[in-house]
Amino acid sequence: MSAVRNFAEAAMNTCRLEERGIVVEKLLEYLAYKSTFESAPKKEDIPDFMERIAPEIALELLMAADYYDS
Repeated sequence: MSAVRNFAEAAMNTCRLEERGIVVEKLLEYLAYKSTFESAPKKEDIPDFMERIAPEIALELLMAADYYDS
């Protein structure tokens, strides 16, 4: 556990993100969506998450999702 405390984030209890708030919000929304529907039966009608993404943040969101491996 002491190795974890060597990180600045652990020492300060903060984690700085370089993304805009709307992008972080969408990433978190996707994680909640994924958690809700990942165990849903294949027959269930699952809403398309892409409909929730505004075109003006799509590229920025894609880059952030790739960086955070979401």
